[in-house]
This record gives sequence, C-alpha cells and structure tokens, in this order.
Amino acid sequence: MVAECIKMPHDAKIVPLPTISKHIRERGFDHTKCLAKQLARLTGCSVAQILQRNNNCTQVGASQVERQEQAKTAYTLKKDVDRSKSYYLLDDV
Repeated sequence: MVAECIKMPHDAKIVPLPTISKHIRERGFDHTKCLAKQLARLTGCSVAQILQRNNNCTQVGASQVERQEQAKTAYTLKKDVDRSKSYYLLDDV
C-alpha cells in the first residue's frame, strides 16, 4: 500500500528506523528492515541504514508529549548523508 500511495524518486533512500534489540530477539528478525527492503524492491529505491538508536526505550504506553521528547534524542546519524537525495524514514507504527 505504501508503494502505491507515495511517489518516490528512484534515487530516493528508504531509511528504516532501528528496532530495539529486544524486539529483534523476540521476533527473530528486524521487521522494519524487512519492510524497508520490500518497499525498496517495489519502488526501485534503495535502503540506507544510516541511523543508529541511542537508547532502548519504547513508546508503548507513553503519552504524546513523552513520545515527542523521546524522538528528539532517539536516533543519530551513523554516517554522512548525500544532501542531494531524498530520504524517507520508515517505522513500523
């Protein structure tokens, strides 16, 4: 559905938001990364894993204000980005 609803340039980068380690262990795989790969395949874009998670806090049960505060420091860039490209953040929510 996402691939049909959003028109992305073919040189766009799909950036999966990193999943906390606990959830990867529980599922046996990183579901957001799998979604990103599938979306990339359907759109002709590529996946760029350029973010790292700064903590393992979850947003389940958090208020809107708490979520907004957590989001400010949740991720940092692992490497430089090409500012001439479009980046689409993908989360599982």
